[in-house]
Amino acid sequence: MDVESPARSDVELHSLLERLRTLIAPGRATYHAFEWRGRRLLYDLLSGSVVSLDAASLSLLRGIEDGLSADAILERMRADDPGVDADAVVREALKLQELGFFRLEPLETKEQRDQTVAGHTNHHPNKAMVMIQTSCNLKCTYCYEVQSGFHSTGKSMGLDTGILSIENVIERSGRRRDLEITFFGGEPLMNFKLMKELVAYCERRGEETGKRFFFQITTNAVLMTDEVIDFLIEKKFTVMVSLDGKPEKADVNRKDLGGHGVARKAIANAQRLVARQRDAGLREALIRSTMTVENHDSVEIRDFFGEQGFRRVMVGASMGRADSKGPVDLTKEHYPEMERSLEFEIDRYLAWLDGKGSRPVGDPIPRSLERLDKALQSPQPRPSIGCGVGRNMRALTEDGTIYPCHRYAGEKAWSLGNLRDGQDPAKTEEFYRELLGNYDETCSGCYARFVCGGQCPWYLSKADGHVGHPDSPSCDGIRKTLEKHLWTWIELEERRTRRTSAEGARA
Repeated sequence: MDVESPARSDVELHSLLERLRTLIAPGRATYHAFEWRGRRLLYDLLSGSVVSLDAASLSLLRGIEDGLSADAILERMRADDPGVDADAVVREALKLQELGFFRLEPLETKEQRDQTVAGHTNHHPNKAMVMIQTSCNLKCTYCYEVQSGFHSTGKSMGLDTGILSIENVIERSGRRRDLEITFFGGEPLMNFKLMKELVAYCERRGEETGKRFFFQITTNAVLMTDEVIDFLIEKKFTVMVSLDGKPEKADVNRKDLGGHGVARKAIANAQRLVARQRDAGLREALIRSTMTVENHDSVEIRDFFGEQGFRRVMVGASMGRADSKGPVDLTKEHYPEMERSLEFEIDRYLAWLDGKGSRPVGDPIPRSLERLDKALQSPQPRPSIGCGVGRNMRALTEDGTIYPCHRYAGEKAWSLGNLRDGQDPAKTEEFYRELLGNYDETCSGCYARFVCGGQCPWYLSKADGHVGHPDSPSCDGIRKTLEKHLWTWIELEERRTRRTSAEGARA
């Protein structure tokens, strides 16, 4: 009997492994293999598949992903499973490749990139953020408008500029019938008179043009009187209220111009608004909180607002920009705690599904899973810009300047034109090309690219008017979050399978 020598066997195994490495590691990530909470999982980007792995397969795929040599990979596989048939494991991975796993999407050609940019620049936006007041009755330490100096200008938009703003939206909307106007600031309620005038103007123009206008406002609620609430209810406004949680923590960073905390007053006003919205059968205001170094327990914030009677809560974070952080911004030192909060939220969501406890207010897990499911079911191999920056997020300011979104307001390097001369198509195109070029250079090799898409444009933008690159800590945080969401997604899939099997057995 001709017995193959161990040396010959290892040589062939190395050759097989090198072939696999060539096929599934072409320089940019096509998959991600990881372990969390006892599950070993493979996420394949282009197929949108999430499958379970054994220990040796995880060692193999992680080793290739980490760029290890064939010897190091085999050593790791045998350490994790001393009795492993390494040849069989490698061949199984090759079978997955033959089935369509580990494929790499090409970067856009010049013609495709031109097409993508044209799609953004030629878009007919049906929304705008009309910043009717540059100043604010508060001076929050983390506010980007305070940092840019926008608040300190202390100016109110006049009726002429307000009308130009509305006409700009009508003109650019093309055939789109439904238009949305968001009144923003500063604090828009400081210019409540103009807001009422512009709503009346929109109603008249709607009758003349066949357009339907819908209204939104983002407010800190401190100036929310009965008259304001009556108006918001009558005109069926969608309302976002900026509140940051327990007064003793929120008031550290949110004070009025006299240095006094305002949380209790703002919460009471928001409660009155929500009560009226419920009575009118309208969608309740969304409470939007911003975490800072003094107030970064997202679970505590959500629970507090639930106790105050609110049902819709969203928690974000003051993160500064990729290339600059302020004293109240969360940084990489806070990421472990944020990660633990996410794990708690996952556990609480699963417990609620099991009938244990009530559903938490502002639960972020379903929305995250919905976004993940979309990326798995319909992977998008060509880059895009995930938000409406420069289109439906455009900010129109008191002096008629057009900015990509409200966060850029006051940063003259980021002006895209003005209402009188129009939005500059060349500058808008350059902005989109820089964003998409950043995706090619920085994001196209990341395994989270189909879910993340390239981070917030403002976060990446630099003071000189050019787009920069994301910072490693924020990207690492996104990748870790993706792992936990993938784990949760497969947990729910397995629960559905078990439930279906049980129902079939009973039938």
